[in-house]
Amino acid sequence: MFRHTLRLDRLPLLVTGVALLLYFPSSLWELSSKPGSGMTQGLAPYLAILLAVVWAAPMLAREFETGTSVWAWTQGTTRSRWFVSRAALPILAAVVSGLALTVAVMVSGMHRPVFVAHDHMSEAYLSTHGPYLVLSALCAIATGLAAAAATRKAVPAIGISLIAQITMTLLMPKLATMVAPTTTVTFGRGVTDYQIAILDGHQTSMTRLSDGGVTVEYQANGHFWEAQLVAGAVFLALTAALLAYAWRTVRTLPGKA
Repeated sequence: MFRHTLRLDRLPLLVTGVALLLYFPSSLWELSSKPGSGMTQGLAPYLAILLAVVWAAPMLAREFETGTSVWAWTQGTTRSRWFVSRAALPILAAVVSGLALTVAVMVSGMHRPVFVAHDHMSEAYLSTHGPYLVLSALCAIATGLAAAAATRKAVPAIGISLIAQITMTLLMPKLATMVAPTTTVTFGRGVTDYQIAILDGHQTSMTRLSDGGVTVEYQANGHFWEAQLVAGAVFLALTAALLAYAWRTVRTLPGKA
C-alpha cells in the first residue's frame, strides 16, 4: 500500500522536494554574501502553506471527487486503514521538511550581524527556530486533510486551507510573543546604538529622554522556550483535533465500507 501511496503522491512529493531544495542555495548564499538579510528566515514559514494547499487538501479531496476512496473501501481496506495510509506520507514529509528547513535557517543566520544576532524573541526568529517549523508543518497537513474531509471537493478544500494557513502564519508568532513580559532598562547620556543592539532580547519600544538618555523596553531571550511551548501546545492541539475530525468524518461518510 505504501508503494501505491508513493505513486499517487509523486507529484506533490516532487513539488515539496523541489521547494525545499531551493531553500538551501538561498541559505548558503545568505551565509556567504548577505549575512543578516533574513531572506531564508522570512520565506521559511510559507512552506507550511505549500504543504496544505498543494498536498494535503487536494490529495484527499480528489479521492472523494473521483470515487477512488469508495472503490478502495470495497477492496477489503477499512476506512481507518485507508485514511492512515493516505495521511502517513504527507505527515512524514512535514516532519522531514520542518527539520530540514530549521537547519537551513540556522545555517543562513550563522553570520548574522550584532544588531540582529542578540534578538531571539522577534516573531521572525520564534517562527523559524526550535520545533516551530516542524509543528507548523504538521498542523498544515492536518488542516488540509480536515478541509478535504469536510468539503470533499478540491477547490473549496484548497481555499479553506490557504486562508487557514495564512491566518496561522500571521497570528501564531504574535500569540507566542504575548507570553513574554516586557523588561525596561534605562541608559544614560552617551549611550551608543551598539549598547542597545546587544540587549539580550527583542526591543519593543525606545524612548529618548530629555537628559540625553534612552529608555528601552524589550522581551528577554530567556522567554524563548516559554514562547515555543505555547506555540507548540497550540499546534499540537490543533493537529490532534483536525486529524481526529478528518478521521471521524471519513469513517462516517456515505458509501460502501
